[in-house]
Amino acid sequence: DSLFCAYFLAEWGIRFTAFEVKRSALKDSWFIFDSVLVVTTVFETWGLWLMLGLLSSTMGEEFVRNTGALRIVRTLRVMRVARIYRLMIALPELLVLFKGMAFAFRAVISTLGLLLVVVFVFSILFRTLARGTALEEELFPSILRSMAILLITSTAPDLLGLLTEDIGGSSIAFAIVYYLFVMLVTFTVLNLLVGVLVNVVSVVATVERETQQLQMIRQDLTRTVFEVDDDEDQMISKKEFSQMITKERIVNTLAEANIDCVDLMDFREILFPDDETRIPFREMLNFIMSLRGGNTATVRDVVAMRRIVLLEIERLHREMDQARARTGSH
Repeated sequence: DSLFCAYFLAEWGIRFTAFEVKRSALKDSWFIFDSVLVVTTVFETWGLWLMLGLLSSTMGEEFVRNTGALRIVRTLRVMRVARIYRLMIALPELLVLFKGMAFAFRAVISTLGLLLVVVFVFSILFRTLARGTALEEELFPSILRSMAILLITSTAPDLLGLLTEDIGGSSIAFAIVYYLFVMLVTFTVLNLLVGVLVNVVSVVATVERETQQLQMIRQDLTRTVFEVDDDEDQMISKKEFSQMITKERIVNTLAEANIDCVDLMDFREILFPDDETRIPFREMLNFIMSLRGGNTATVRDVVAMRRIVLLEIERLHREMDQARARTGSH
């Protein structure tokens, strides 16, 4: 325990010293999560035992046992389970699977409900067809047993052979209904369930990839803002914006997100009509993310483009009026 505690504490220290601006650590959710784990681990491994040792030396060992402090130690060990979540950082695919199952829970329950309805209907049909035959006592003595047999054989295709011989040799009508049930459940409902899970996991993977991309851009821009923001007011000026998007690290990060820095330079005049204009960092970040090449154009984008064109026309009119005024004065 002490070895693992020392390892996690050293890892936490290395990560903390890696921040160029130390207060940026408070904005890193993963670092905060790891900090909580490190604090609980250090307290459980060293701090709590030290405290128990002091109490036992002053109050006696019987007092420590009677206070139930040892139960607290065992309870804190449950916190170690939270370290499993650290595995999600190294294996994002595992996180996508867990989130996909969580989002697909409603669809899975609906599909399983449909499966139960189909099994219930066919169990009644098989119970009726098997009445007076050997299959009634062997396979379909009641509705519940019929449902159990059909559910097990339909969800485990390897067990279908157990019923195929008995039902196939009973009668042609029985065999037709049975194979209809197999086609409907095994090849339709269960494949529908697989399709739902695949689709949901695919959507979740896309969302997670975009979220990670946004976090990476946010972290790089945040570090750069602290470097160029002299007055530290989290307001970006035209000069600071130009300094940010010309840094090599920012250019590479934006290129990975399919954002062209040349287009950002073209939009600089729209964001900052003059040198005195300053915008909040969050507004600038949202604007940069809206320029991703993979984004789908929406009505909001059309309205924004119309507003930009009108602003440009007004600016041209002002410049033309100023040019006429200067020409008329001469």
